[in-house]
Amino acid sequence: MMNLLFQGELPPAMVVPLAATVAAAVVWFYRRETRRLGSIHAWSLPLLRGGAVFLTLLVLAGPVLRHQRVIGTIPRVDVFVDASDSMLVRDGDGPTRLQRVWHRLSGDGDHPGWLEEARQTHHIFLHQLMDDQARLIWDSRSDRPIPTGADLIVDDSEAVTKPGRITNLSDPIAIRVLTEAGDAGDAGDAGDAGDSDDRSSAADDSSTTPSPSGTDATSAGSPPTRSGPRRAVLLLSDGQHNAGASPQSLAQRLGDATIPVYTVGVGAAAEPRDVAMLGIDVPGSVAANGRASGQLTIKDLAGEGESVRVRITMGNQTVWQQTLPSENRVSRRIAFDFAVGPLVAQLQASGAEASGIAEATAGRGSGIERSRITLSLQATVEPISDQFFADNNALDFRLAANLRQRRLLIVDSRSRWETRYLRNLFDRDPTWQVDTVLAWPRSSGGNIRRHLIEGNFPADAPTMAGYDAVIWGDCGADAFDDDQLKRVRDFVSQGGAIAFIDGDRDGLKGLVNSPVGPLLPVKFGGDAMVDGVVGLRPTALGSAQPALRLGDDDSNAPITRRPDGRSSTTSKSGLTDAADLASNWDQIRPPTAIRSTEVLPGAEVWLEATVDEASAPVPALVTRLFGGGQVVYLAFDQTWRWRYRVADRDHTRFWNQLLEAIMQPPFEVRDQYVALATDAPQYTAGDSATIRARLRDGEGNPVGDAIVEAVLRAADGETRTVLLRSIDSDRGVYEGRSPPLVAGEWELFVRAAGYQASESVRSSILVVPPPNRESWRIAQDADLLRSLADVSGGVYADEQDADTVWRAINPLSEGRIETRRYALTESYPWFAAILGLLTVEWWWRKKSGLI
Repeated sequence: MMNLLFQGELPPAMVVPLAATVAAAVVWFYRRETRRLGSIHAWSLPLLRGGAVFLTLLVLAGPVLRHQRVIGTIPRVDVFVDASDSMLVRDGDGPTRLQRVWHRLSGDGDHPGWLEEARQTHHIFLHQLMDDQARLIWDSRSDRPIPTGADLIVDDSEAVTKPGRITNLSDPIAIRVLTEAGDAGDAGDAGDAGDSDDRSSAADDSSTTPSPSGTDATSAGSPPTRSGPRRAVLLLSDGQHNAGASPQSLAQRLGDATIPVYTVGVGAAAEPRDVAMLGIDVPGSVAANGRASGQLTIKDLAGEGESVRVRITMGNQTVWQQTLPSENRVSRRIAFDFAVGPLVAQLQASGAEASGIAEATAGRGSGIERSRITLSLQATVEPISDQFFADNNALDFRLAANLRQRRLLIVDSRSRWETRYLRNLFDRDPTWQVDTVLAWPRSSGGNIRRHLIEGNFPADAPTMAGYDAVIWGDCGADAFDDDQLKRVRDFVSQGGAIAFIDGDRDGLKGLVNSPVGPLLPVKFGGDAMVDGVVGLRPTALGSAQPALRLGDDDSNAPITRRPDGRSSTTSKSGLTDAADLASNWDQIRPPTAIRSTEVLPGAEVWLEATVDEASAPVPALVTRLFGGGQVVYLAFDQTWRWRYRVADRDHTRFWNQLLEAIMQPPFEVRDQYVALATDAPQYTAGDSATIRARLRDGEGNPVGDAIVEAVLRAADGETRTVLLRSIDSDRGVYEGRSPPLVAGEWELFVRAAGYQASESVRSSILVVPPPNRESWRIAQDADLLRSLADVSGGVYADEQDADTVWRAINPLSEGRIETRRYALTESYPWFAAILGLLTVEWWWRKKSGLI
């Protein structure tokens, strides 16, 4: 196949217009001299001169005619080079890992690299792995030179100046190799990557054939048979996969498609001496007079006989610290616990707001009240001598200390086991104030009388609105009048949260035709409770919900601070594993019976119950939005059984997380007219903050028709404006989401016409950089790389024995590529064309009498 390329000093996009312009100018000037001649001579002479000038100037573009012929069968090899942060590590005093990889691929002036040798017998596609992307930077079918670079891989247009903060050795490779989108996108990414016939040939070469058997270094040199693979993957990496799907699963899929994976391991085998702060597990909020308890996850590679000191500070003050002997582990958890009350009192007494941006507005005499104080804290592991990394010993985090207790109303028909344990659970928590109402209807003379056993139902709407959440047990409508039930419905519609817990007395069925009925996210059938429940399992939607994360976390999985204030556990891959979550739920004791219901449109099922293999799963936890609030329906009343042998571990965690997920966060700061809140005091760079505001007029009435903006102002003066929309005009509540935020401290206030005086109602948020997982583990993961090769039928070798892999890939080719290039501007035909045009023009001028 033949195609035209340009390899001159100037790009054709510049040379062609320039040559055409100059040629046109020559024709125009020449035309003034030939205008009096006949029509043929008047135009022929200028065009001949202009053509010669055009061809002469085109020399600057360096047109080259390339002819490429494929003889035999040529395999395609996708080469993936890991360009993550860990590949910039120097194992000793020599070059970085990435430099060593690139030297092997591109060679130097004296010795050609593997790419130069392999391009004669293989179709090579060179990809760069960074974060979650595989960028094609070179295609051997094009005529572009092999990329060169000293420190990092570069292409013709852009040098890579920022390494990847994660390593994903699965998803980007799968997209490039296993999907048609990856093949279709090659030409666009690599520029002129060859012609369509070459591309078809490569596609044909990679058709499925019988899978080769796995091989090791001792048998790598044996050539494959005719039915062997016609496509392969070469991965050069340190194997520190920490994000995305499992690479082993990808290797299995590639092996099934007869695409072997050859791996070259880069980096030292042993972890260097180092300590680091990896993650923090903290509660979303604590009571201002309570205690903060959680866990720090550190890297502890100080060495045997050494000590590790960790501490938590607020400013220059140490609030907790501990010195422990080193366990020489990559990941280690350390529990912490400290009193919050003295820190809150100290901030209030000093008049300094914990956010670090503005002074406390409380106590200014401006009528501003706060429902919480945010503590700016830092967790630190003290550096050790000869530490490998010195910039990952501390993590900033925030803790919200609630000055106001959250209020919970529990309603049930009797004091059953579920109700008792729930009341005790929240009663023991200093952040909650619990009110309980037990009521059932009594018959007297054929009439139903409402009988209140314990507690008082909220007497009016303002009292009802003072609660944050309601747990409604197996209690029907007959125990309350319509006004009370309407109060519950309005409470949820205006932003409240309610959890219905079904039971065996059909109490919730009695709510269907009451004012509370529209809240229920399910439809009750004629069936009673279903017995024989085998287990509980989160659905696909439920697996993504923090509320359903239960059980013991992986001891090697750092716990990180989520943007919404909750904690999440990350696996070695950096993502919460749905399989691990399901496994944790398999350990949960299932209920003995469950209510079978039909899920209404618009509702979501988070949890299902398995009855038997022949029956469809039964919805166990169903939720939906209702107005400005959220409703949860639990089809069984035996979560208290989850305490068996593990005490409060799962039961307490589930209910705290569930209510946290469905409750509206309280307004953090307010004055007489404006209230302001965010969904969390801390975010990760790239996250968006949910901002809520409430407006009232001078008489305390809600204002639901104003134009409201939230203003975010960074410490360096950068300002971002977010338009808030009305979500509850009856309460004057507005909400909006900010654009993705960059790391730093941001001050927040509300701007609305007529509310200038309330711009002093301010809050703040902290945006922290995303964790750099590349420093968590440094040593080469040879086991992972070896398993990828073994599963797919490829070969693994350490970088010192990389030639073993080259020798294994070379026999995949049963042909060669012959390429010939003809520099047109240096050829006799090009010179003859210019000379011929000028000769004809001279002869014609003479014939026309111009000479």
